[in-house]
Amino acid sequence: MTESQSSVAEGISPKELLELPRPGTGVPSPDGKHIAISVSQHSFADRKTTKSIYVSSIASPNFTPLLTDANEYFWLNDHTIAYLKEDGDISTLRARAIDYPVQAAEADETEVDTEALGDSLIGRFPATVGNLKFRDGTLVFSAEVWEDGDLETVVEQDKAYEERDDTGEVYDSTFVRHWDTFINPHKFSKLFSVDVSHLHIGKGYYRFSTSFVPLLNDSNLSAPVGPFGGADDFDVSARDVVFTAKDPHVNPAWHTRQNIYLVSLRNEGKPRELTSGTQGATSNPTFSPDGHLVAWCEQRIDGYESDRNRIMLFDIKSGKKVGLTEKWDRSASSLVFSPDGKMLYFTAEDEAHVKLFSLPVPSSLEDFKPSQPKALVSKHSTSGVAPLADGRIVLTQSSLTSPNEIFVLEKKGGLRQVSSFSTKALEGKRLDEGEEIFFTGAEGKDVHAWVVRPPGFNRGAKAEYPLAFLIHGGPQGAWTDSWSTRWNPNVFASQGYVVVTVNPTGSTGFGQDFTDAIQNEWGGRPWKDLIAGAAAVLRLYPEVDPERLACGGASYGGYSSNWMNAHNTPGFKAFFTHDGVFSTLNTYYTTEEIYPEREFGGLPWEKGTSYEKWNPANFVEQMTTPHLIIHSSKDYRLTEGEGLAMFNQLQRRGVPSRYLTFPDENHWVLKPGNSLRWHNEIFRWLDQWVGRGSAAADRSEGLILQQHGARA
Repeated sequence: MTESQSSVAEGISPKELLELPRPGTGVPSPDGKHIAISVSQHSFADRKTTKSIYVSSIASPNFTPLLTDANEYFWLNDHTIAYLKEDGDISTLRARAIDYPVQAAEADETEVDTEALGDSLIGRFPATVGNLKFRDGTLVFSAEVWEDGDLETVVEQDKAYEERDDTGEVYDSTFVRHWDTFINPHKFSKLFSVDVSHLHIGKGYYRFSTSFVPLLNDSNLSAPVGPFGGADDFDVSARDVVFTAKDPHVNPAWHTRQNIYLVSLRNEGKPRELTSGTQGATSNPTFSPDGHLVAWCEQRIDGYESDRNRIMLFDIKSGKKVGLTEKWDRSASSLVFSPDGKMLYFTAEDEAHVKLFSLPVPSSLEDFKPSQPKALVSKHSTSGVAPLADGRIVLTQSSLTSPNEIFVLEKKGGLRQVSSFSTKALEGKRLDEGEEIFFTGAEGKDVHAWVVRPPGFNRGAKAEYPLAFLIHGGPQGAWTDSWSTRWNPNVFASQGYVVVTVNPTGSTGFGQDFTDAIQNEWGGRPWKDLIAGAAAVLRLYPEVDPERLACGGASYGGYSSNWMNAHNTPGFKAFFTHDGVFSTLNTYYTTEEIYPEREFGGLPWEKGTSYEKWNPANFVEQMTTPHLIIHSSKDYRLTEGEGLAMFNQLQRRGVPSRYLTFPDENHWVLKPGNSLRWHNEIFRWLDQWVGRGSAAADRSEGLILQQHGARA
């Protein structure tokens, strides 16, 4: 067995990565005694991805599958789960009651008996729906409806549209297309409510009425906000719904502004706007338990996707609004009140970790005095925060060495792991938790990086390992201590590489000034940070061979790879670009969200902007290093012409290059088979140019593809 084969055997291969269970986040039952979680898992042998809902008691964890092939779900009561099933052109809502001994359950010492009582039908929706939220007998959901807002006729109108005589579509304003879809200008996402009645207490039998209340039909508002908006875009109280929606008075293609609105569950009156109408994006609106307060995250600058998220608190009765985190230099997300309403919990990136914070809710907004958030969990990456009535907190965590698992933060502060979905599959895998380093970058600023080493790393060896230098996208993003199924440092390390992930200027979680400093500096300060990071690693890790350095990234990381090929100070021997930018000017004119105006100092036809200064297309004659280009056809954020342009000029100039395309993928490669091919082609390319020993392309292809179970 060669050293490369040994590394993969002890580490994790792309195939193993893609076949690991993918847990979502844990959802506790209303009484806090049980927890449910959705888990998907792909099998290459079966060529199938299975989605299951698992349930366990919290006190004695033993997760067992309750349902398979279920979509969204929620707890109807302490022992009944409702879940969504697709039935042709419509959705159905079903219930599964969990049968367990009452006395034992009250003692919280039992496992869930998933044989239970079987399924019962709650009701049939007249169309496909999603984004379910349930509160006190009322279900709120979203559906894509036509201009008349009629949920009952969606299927009929969909059929008529599909059977129309021509396929032409006329647009009088942007968006024409968004993310990976051409916009249908006649359909909109709307919110509805419906009453759900419990017909037989103790047996889990429920029905919903046939009267669906349209909550937004009297407005030109749409929610959730595409393309990624979901149930986090709204919340439900005993009488109202609060939601975020794009400001209908400005163009969404170059305005990020989203307003917060309040509407009655019975659609009594028009939605009430709670924001000023001058801010930027808003997100994660949430009610206090008594429904008197609303909290949300708010960015101040319209048109800037990466402005700092401040926590706003609004008193519904008085109309008073305060900012809770005005003096805190981090961006909050995922807000949730404690059950007694006295505390707000939320997550935020902080120096390459996603931490859990708490903040007291002021007793009065009239004499409010700000306080600093307190970090409750500081390691790894936290999500899915669900406070319990007894003071404990259910949360989900991932890290560089583990996918999502469920934990309980005890009242005294200790973390207790309650799930182990990936433990068996990762047993014996020597995954590196990563070393954090700081070095001096542009303008004398401290810059952070992760260094992830291959299995069996030989500390003290001289120039033994090739380097994989990965650059994140965004550009306002970060490499955090978290698991990824697309850019996983340990998967690269398992191929025998020392992996370096730098958080250069523009990265999030290191203060807003550091994030903002990339504006008008796309190829400037970040590039200086990156080359300083490469130099720091070579200085701190003599085990890295300076003659075998490779560099790659996606989106802005792809831009940086293209730019770096023309400004190759570190001496990289190979590059790879996934869905990157070749021309900053062409990207402005073809992207679907026209936010580069802030990044480059204005409109491209105006004087004084930096589009030309930082345009890789202006430096093609300096690109001489072998380069793999990957670009997908359904990427409308950075269109495939960017990848083709980069590849064409390299080919015409005789620079070793290769082009990989996926006609059915967007900005991300999501399908398991495509993702496996994506990994294989990258590692084949890297092994050809910087791999161990005599890395001939024919040898490496056979080795890599054989190990990962793919065919050439």
